[in-house]
Amino acid sequence: DVPSALTHFAAAESLFSGLPGQREPLAILCADRARALLAANLVHESRLESDVALRMLTEGGNAADRADVALLAAEARLRDGDAAGAAAAARLARGELSRQQRTTWLPLVDLLELRAAGASATADDAERVVVALRDAGWSSEALTAGLILCDAHLRAGQVDVAVGLLGSLGRRTARMSPADLTTSCLARAMAQYHAGARAAARRSVERGLVQLAANRLVLGTVELRAHAVASGASLATLGARLAVEDRRPRELLRRIESARGMSVLLRDPVVHTDDQLAALLA
Repeated sequence: DVPSALTHFAAAESLFSGLPGQREPLAILCADRARALLAANLVHESRLESDVALRMLTEGGNAADRADVALLAAEARLRDGDAAGAAAAARLARGELSRQQRTTWLPLVDLLELRAAGASATADDAERVVVALRDAGWSSEALTAGLILCDAHLRAGQVDVAVGLLGSLGRRTARMSPADLTTSCLARAMAQYHAGARAAARRSVERGLVQLAANRLVLGTVELRAHAVASGASLATLGARLAVEDRRPRELLRRIESARGMSVLLRDPVVHTDDQLAALLA
């Protein structure tokens, strides 16, 4: 219930503002409100609110809070389309986390910087991040970085290498979260698509979208929801591409509706290189 949450945030802000020495609690309140806005797909508003929180904590506040809010600001800026701003916030987070010796959190900064780099990220860059995330125990984030690694191999023309990696990422395990299962379906569908197994790719797309729809209400945190819905948006895009290429209009309509359903929860982070497809999915 985001409207109610925002009402309570406003009431709390009014109370804090009337008391002396409440700058840090106000900054934390702004950060919490930014997370709520991000959950509601109000990306730009979340970016503005997280920037306010970061500025307040930079001027004075708990160092641990400053690092956490810098990570939040980087994520909000990245989703708002400001890759350079996201990279700047990620650098601030790296400095704070390093000073605090929170080394297991540094791979999350690596992933933010990798995502901000976009198409300029190399396979070596992505592989380094995948290894760092796995070693630090960030399994869901390692899956995301693995997809970026595969994309880098595809851009370099190394299709066989990418297909092999995608097949590995697409293997399910009993301990996977609903979000990771969706990403696993995406990896498997991409591997099948690039291997020419179009019918199998279509089935994997359908399975992944059904998986996401069935678990949408239990995804929990903003971060988990973002992870799952980003994979779902990519699944819908791949499904739409298959439908267009194979001249399946009814299937295309279903994929368009799936893509629009993702946008309710999260702005689509996928960069569409096909202008007509991008217009359909908008």
